[in-house]
Amino acid sequence: MSKSAGNSVTIREALSKCTPRQLRIMFALTPRHRSLTYGDSFESAARCRERDIRNFFQNVEAATRSAPVASKLKLLKEEEGHASSHHTPGPEERLLRERLTVCRETVDAALHDDLDTSSALRALAFSFSFSSDETDDGTDGGYGGPSLVRAVTSYLSDCEKRRRSPHVCLVRACAAYVRDVLAVMGIEDDAACLGTSVRLDTDAIMDTLASFRADVRTIARSESTGATTKKELLTACDRVRDKTLNELGVRLEDKAGGESTWKRG
Repeated sequence: MSKSAGNSVTIREALSKCTPRQLRIMFALTPRHRSLTYGDSFESAARCRERDIRNFFQNVEAATRSAPVASKLKLLKEEEGHASSHHTPGPEERLLRERLTVCRETVDAALHDDLDTSSALRALAFSFSFSSDETDDGTDGGYGGPSLVRAVTSYLSDCEKRRRSPHVCLVRACAAYVRDVLAVMGIEDDAACLGTSVRLDTDAIMDTLASFRADVRTIARSESTGATTKKELLTACDRVRDKTLNELGVRLEDKAGGESTWKRG
């Protein structure tokens, strides 16, 4: 890699500021006919793209976990090879399924075209350009339509806004395909860092719950009333969300309507 003409940087030097995965992501996103210029923008983009991948898997995990029991049973049957034929997908599901099909065809064609990983990743997850006149608009680099990751993210966001349950089986199928392709490129070699298999400390979580319950009981038994009590309760809630759970590797996010969802990492 080069910082500028005649001024190069070694892989070892780059690894002092970027993780191996971040470097692999940026190498895979660089079109084979273009040079890769290393600098501050490179490091920033590498971290951003790794975060995009992690957030995607965390969002899928959260959506799957919060789905109704019926959807989870349907997912279990489908994974066991006994998919129900009674489910009629809506227009949103049909559109997402079509996006998955198009993405598979696009990725396959790109990898057969002299191992064009750049175009494959554009269709799969995100586009990235090293020139100032091109932007990351979420398209798949010329194949038409949003990337699969962008399509899934939009679908989940739409489900949340309309307060409808997502099609768990379809969302999981999309995530599994993304994970498989990333693994082929050596990007998804540590599932824990992508938010898919992190094991939480159950004892620590239960300690947090017990401590929070004690705080609530203390506040409820105090002589404070009205606005003071409400403020103390909200402060205790924020302390659990912003400090305690964060230290345990759990991110709690508030949603519209007073609901919350949690994600690993």
